[in-house]
Amino acid sequence: MCNALGDLLPISERLWRVHQTVRQKKLDFKAADSYAAVTRHRTPLDAVRFKGLFMQSKKTLSDVKNRASTKKPRSDPTTIMDITAEQRFILPPLDDDSTFVPVLELKYSILEKTNVFALALRVAMVCCFAADAGKRETLAIAGFRFETGEQDSNHFYYHVQPTPPPFEGLPLEYGFPTPKTYPCIPLPAVDPVSLLVALLASFYGINGLAIIAPELKLEGLLLKPVMCLMSQERVPCCRTDLTTTLR
Repeated sequence: MCNALGDLLPISERLWRVHQTVRQKKLDFKAADSYAAVTRHRTPLDAVRFKGLFMQSKKTLSDVKNRASTKKPRSDPTTIMDITAEQRFILPPLDDDSTFVPVLELKYSILEKTNVFALALRVAMVCCFAADAGKRETLAIAGFRFETGEQDSNHFYYHVQPTPPPFEGLPLEYGFPTPKTYPCIPLPAVDPVSLLVALLASFYGINGLAIIAPELKLEGLLLKPVMCLMSQERVPCCRTDLTTTLR
């Protein structure tokens, strides 16, 4: 998963630089305004800085394995990688909602005693717009999180749900009332890689995923959990017989 994220950064950087979406649609000036607002005070995370985070995560995993071999695991969760919105991991432009800039947050941890990992991928969709007659520019943020769920939780399964702010380093100037909880919608994911694939399919669709996946070396078995989404003949992928349906 971390390798795929590292490969995704230069793709995103290139597309924002040439003002194009994944499917080569031209971005309008509103998208440029939103991108400028997001990056005004923070330089977007690049492949070099991400590699530093990646190497640190590999060292942390090595430490976890060493403690496991000596049977001295930590009782508290160990953070393997933590990327906040303040670090500006900017995803590629969106085809359907290019005015919104998608900013990724990531938290990957493991509970050493049980060897159970937890992964949370949060995406803040940030839009810059004029909220009043004086044309004062403000930020609006919508968010979604893709998670493995927490052990012993009622939602201990791969799921996605809307998530309200705050996102660290992204000041919210305009928003809407939100409920305390949202439905946790199950996802076709079985590991961190397929959770990332489900995220990409959600934001870029089947056609966008087909363009991005090969560049991230996400092919074959890595795409299997969401293969049904990529098939033009979806019924055979998801079909169950009548007996199973009525159980």
